[in-house]
Amino acid sequence: MSEYKSMSIAIRATNERTADALERQLRLQMRKNDVLKVFSKQEPLFMKMKSVYFWGMDMNRDISISIDGDILIRKNLLNVLRKYFSFLHKEDAGFGVQLFDRFFHRPKFRGLHIYVTSTLPLFLENMSGLETSIRPETDLKKRVGKLGFTWRNDLLKFYVGGLHDYFQWYRDIYFKMLARSHRSPDLVKINYIPNDGTKEYSYVRLGLEEGEKLGNIVLDKTKYSIDFPLEEQDTLDNDLDVELLLKKEIKKHYGLGLWYLASLYPSFQRLLDIRLLLVKSK
Repeated sequence: MSEYKSMSIAIRATNERTADALERQLRLQMRKNDVLKVFSKQEPLFMKMKSVYFWGMDMNRDISISIDGDILIRKNLLNVLRKYFSFLHKEDAGFGVQLFDRFFHRPKFRGLHIYVTSTLPLFLENMSGLETSIRPETDLKKRVGKLGFTWRNDLLKFYVGGLHDYFQWYRDIYFKMLARSHRSPDLVKINYIPNDGTKEYSYVRLGLEEGEKLGNIVLDKTKYSIDFPLEEQDTLDNDLDVELLLKKEIKKHYGLGLWYLASLYPSFQRLLDIRLLLVKSK
């Protein structure tokens, strides 16, 4: 049965403030034949992707999950992933799940990737030349797609699986925005990320503005020094109620209604599809 598909779960961590809490959340949801490993070596994203692919192949589970340490997940996420994995077609390589983004204030596809394990060799074979890419995973999925294996971000297109970039260290927020200024350069010009009055925002803005001045960016935060004092932050509470916070955030930015329900419960996805189709046909 699809719900018993086994998983290998790789946490890509670089000392994120939420990494320990994420590991705890995942272990609480794992089943008997699932395995988990934290990849904590300080190295460029390209190299960490390679390590995760090799490990996933060695573990040889049905599903290979790669998840970044700046994510916090909902309490039933792994069961949802097992269920929807069974809806993939033979020519599909995997799928993504949206996360509610701390600074964009809406669901975005971020660092949560659910691979069909049998396609991992194909990803490894096509990594050459992406060492300096600012979006190596996106570019790699496009390459694999051209070979006939589709990445299905439409599989759970309304469901939100957790939180992204909440409670991060100030230094990590700064680096993220250095990279974001090159991944999405228009953000700086149009001031897309709103000032929400928090201390975090000052590091968001600083990272975007300083990143814009740099000729290029490499996805390795050890290459960038911070020459300003960082305020102290406490260790994050591992018992944080992600479900409650997510519901508050979606309600705050979307209100109550079908969007709210479809974001939280996959069973409402079809209803929202029908509603959008009706609106488009008018």
